[in-house]
Amino acid sequence: MGTSKPLTDFFMELVKEYPAMNGKYSPTEEELLNNPELESMMIDYTIDDDLIYMGIAYSVSEEVFVTIEKLAYKYGLRYYDMYSVHTDKDTIINISQISPAELNGSADKTQKGFLSRLFGRSHRT
Repeated sequence: MGTSKPLTDFFMELVKEYPAMNGKYSPTEEELLNNPELESMMIDYTIDDDLIYMGIAYSVSEEVFVTIEKLAYKYGLRYYDMYSVHTDKDTIINISQISPAELNGSADKTQKGFLSRLFGRSHRT
């Protein structure tokens, strides 16, 4: 199937500000030497058909999450913030955000990728 257009567009916009740690969207050694702060802005992206997992440095997580939330709404995507999970007995796990596109029924719910199949997620039809 391949990664959906909304996820691809989300990634292409996010990677401009927060480059990938490796691969074709990662900064060159020269770029890192010229901008030492760039290294702390890099994200470890893992991309599947219907999700993008992002390993984000804690030091920049708050500012990244603001950008991620804005882009998720822009592209009609959901996101889940693992930093909001606590391990004590009073744990509150926030459900993933619901985008405006999903509320009005225009979000694409037909995608089903490897990680979804692996973890047994079901998609609404």
